[in-house]
Amino acid sequence: MNRVIVAFESEKNRQQITNLLAAGNIPVGYTCRSGGEVIRSIKTMGGGVVVCGFKLSDMTAFELAENLDDEAQMLLIATPVQLAMCENEEIFLLPTPVNGGVLCGSVGMLLQMEERLLRKALPRRTPEEESLIRRAKQLLMEHGHLTEEQAHRMLQRQSMDNGMKMVDTAKMMIAALDRAPNDPVF
Repeated sequence: MNRVIVAFESEKNRQQITNLLAAGNIPVGYTCRSGGEVIRSIKTMGGGVVVCGFKLSDMTAFELAENLDDEAQMLLIATPVQLAMCENEEIFLLPTPVNGGVLCGSVGMLLQMEERLLRKALPRRTPEEESLIRRAKQLLMEHGHLTEEQAHRMLQRQSMDNGMKMVDTAKMMIAALDRAPNDPVF
């Protein structure tokens, strides 16, 4: 998914940065001239990485960062003097002139950080689902004389082999092992 937004007041700068990113195989989802456009785009995408200049048509990069409120990673490209004014530790800084390799490496790193944040935000298992998985592992340990780690790996392997969620595999194992308590697992 193209989760990168390039935001500069100047069309020329937007195009140059977009071209540098494209040359590094980093697709750009949106190009924007204003902070308002960036905010709408980030809300549409549900997060992302913003590569921007010091000033947009309607706000500064600092105001944009405040408005984004941790919904996106932000890379500010500006002169060293402008970057020295940045007091927001959440904004990543890249001085001009910009090297394409450094730009792509920086954006790649921010995309990885964004991906980690998205994974952490994904819903985890409910306590009931965790209980089902623990119960399935316990039954595997009792009936198959397995360690906890072996039982866990067996559940994982069965889930992957069948293309199922681990909790669904656990339910099937519980049903099978509860029916035949003395039968071997293998």
